[in-house]
Amino acid sequence: MKIEQAEILHVACFSGNSGDHLNHEGFCEWLNELAKPVNLIWNRLELREVWRGDRDLYARLARESQGNSLIVFGGGNFWETWDENSASGTSLNVTYSQLSQLGIPVFFNSLSVETARGVSANARSTFLPDLAKMAGDSSFFVTVRNDGSRRNLFDLGFDLPAGNVLPDHGLFTKLPDVESGVQDEISVAINLAIDMPEIRYRGFSGPEEFFAHMAHCIENVGREIPLSLKFIAHVPSDISAFNYLVASFSDAFLRGKVKLYWEGGAYDPSLTFARHYLTSDVVISQRFHSTILGLRSNARTLCVSNHPQLSGLFDELGSHEGVLLPIERAADFPQFDRTLLLLGRSAQSSRSEKSLDAASPPAVAQRSELGNKLRGWLGSEVFSKI
Repeated sequence: MKIEQAEILHVACFSGNSGDHLNHEGFCEWLNELAKPVNLIWNRLELREVWRGDRDLYARLARESQGNSLIVFGGGNFWETWDENSASGTSLNVTYSQLSQLGIPVFFNSLSVETARGVSANARSTFLPDLAKMAGDSSFFVTVRNDGSRRNLFDLGFDLPAGNVLPDHGLFTKLPDVESGVQDEISVAINLAIDMPEIRYRGFSGPEEFFAHMAHCIENVGREIPLSLKFIAHVPSDISAFNYLVASFSDAFLRGKVKLYWEGGAYDPSLTFARHYLTSDVVISQRFHSTILGLRSNARTLCVSNHPQLSGLFDELGSHEGVLLPIERAADFPQFDRTLLLLGRSAQSSRSEKSLDAASPPAVAQRSELGNKLRGWLGSEVFSKI
C-alpha cells in the first residue's frame, strides 16, 4: 500500500534560543525532502518543559508518541555527560530500554556529546552501553554533530564510525534575503554568552574581568577605524553578557556606537535575528550558531570561545575564513585587539555586496552521504511499517 503521509514526534528545544531555530529550520526542510513522496506531519515535544517539570521524559514520550511513526531527537546539545542524577547518564534522560518499549523507530539527529563539564558514573555505566546497543539496532539511526562529538566518544571508549557525523543543519538553512548597502562605519555583530562560566571564563576572576578587557580592546579599535556595534542576544542570559560589556565602555562610545537586539524566545521560522549577521562586516562570536552565521554571511568572523565544541567545529569544517582565538587569560587580549583591528581594516578595504557562503565541501559531502543512508532507513524501518 502506498504511504502518503507519516506523523513524526520531534523532541528538541524550540523556544528560548535563536540558534536552535536556525538548526531546526534547516533540518525540517532537509528531512521533508528526504521523505518525499511521503508527506511528514510534524508534532513537537518541547524538552525545556520536561527539564522544568518532573524530568520524566519517558512518561511524556509514552503519551505523546502514540500515533507517530518516528521519534526524532534534536539537533541539540542533549548528550551532555555531567548529570549524575540522570538514569541514562546524559541530559537526555531516557534509556535504550525505555525507548525500545515504545516500539517506534528513533532518529538521533546531529546530537552533541559534551564532556567539558565532566563525565558522570552513569554516563560510563549506562550511556555508553546504551549507545552501543542503539548503534547495533536497526530501529535506531544514530548521528552526532560535527563539533568534536565523535572524538569525545572515542575518548570515552566508544568508536562511532566517521559516517555517523551529521553536520549541524544551520550550515545549510535557507537564510532570509537582506539588502546590504555599503556604509561608512564597519558593522560589527557581537554575540557573547554568560552561561557555563566555569568553561568560558576559567582563566579569569569571573565574567566581569573578561568583559572589561574585551570592552577596552573594542573601544581601542574604534579609535583606529570607525565601528558600529550590534550586540545580538540568542538566549535571555546573553543580555547579562551585554550588560557586563557595556559597563566598561565610555559613555560617548556606548551612546553613539552600540545597539542591542533581542528578538524574543518564541520560535521564529523567518529567522529575523539572522539578518543582523548577514548585514555585518565583522562577527565576534562565542556561541556555536553565531559562529556558523558569521561564516555563512562572509563576514570576517572572530570566534573567541574557549568551549571545545567550537574548536571541534573549526577542525571538522576544514576550509573556512574564520579565526578561532580562544581567550584563556588576560594576556591573550592584546592578540584579540590586533586581530579585530586587522579584520576591521580588511573589511574596510574591500567593501562590496556580500554573497552567502556555502557550507564547506567536507560538510556537504557528509550530509549528502548520510542523507542517502537516512532515506533508505526511512523507507525500510519507518514508512514500510505504517
